[in-house]
Amino acid sequence: WPAFKKFILPCLRPRDDRKFTFCVTVRFTILLGGRFINLAIPRQLGIITDRIVPQSGIMPWKDIATLAGYYLLDGVLDWVDSCASAYMQSSAYFRISSVAFSHVMRLSTDFHTRENSANINKSIEQAQSLATIVDEILFGLVPTLLDIAVALVYFVPRFGAYMALL
Repeated sequence: WPAFKKFILPCLRPRDDRKFTFCVTVRFTILLGGRFINLAIPRQLGIITDRIVPQSGIMPWKDIATLAGYYLLDGVLDWVDSCASAYMQSSAYFRISSVAFSHVMRLSTDFHTRENSANINKSIEQAQSLATIVDEILFGLVPTLLDIAVALVYFVPRFGAYMALL
């Protein structure tokens, strides 16, 4: 645990990198915006369906354009999220590698004659895997749980439990 706090945690959560902090903020904002989009798209489809069903002869073009806008916004948010994610992953890998390299270079010559460089590379890969796990939990699992909560709160009272699960 002390090694995690001293070496890995500062790499996963740097305080001095403003661009990294900005990317984290953008990704959390997109996470919340994505939950809105995931609720708005089915709702808008319902609105369009309700307006088409009476067969009044009038197409709800405004509602269709709103739906298209939601899909466009969803695509843009996904693109921005992938750009921010790519920067965060490469930045974390660079920081982890730099910290590991600096640490290894400070060690004694005895360490370098005893240890195999493959073990050091394996440690760097394990730290990178930890960074990937944290990213998956924060930006993969949490949004899924939020979507389930939104479905339960919004869709169950309106359509019933069976339709909310769909």
